[in-house]
Amino acid sequence: MFEDRLCPNAVCCLEKELDGCYECGRLEACETGFFSTDEKVAKGTALFIQKYDKNKYDKTLKKAIANGVRYPEDFNETADVYKMVEMLEKYNK
Repeated sequence: MFEDRLCPNAVCCLEKELDGCYECGRLEACETGFFSTDEKVAKGTALFIQKYDKNKYDKTLKKAIANGVRYPEDFNETADVYKMVEMLEKYNK
């Protein structure tokens, strides 16, 4: 997808010395790399982690999948990163 075969999101994080996009204060408005495509899982994931944390994301995603959520299909079908976060939040208990 990217000419130099490097993920622009990962490159951006390395340049800013961030562990991931979820540490960036510009995440919501970001259109870098995958965030400018129809793929919504990456940004939805980053927004969820930013709001909660990585461990909560892992636990919540496992619970969602165990309850029948098709990952990543159901998330991409929402076509909305905020709806994806809401979908995960249903299993965030």
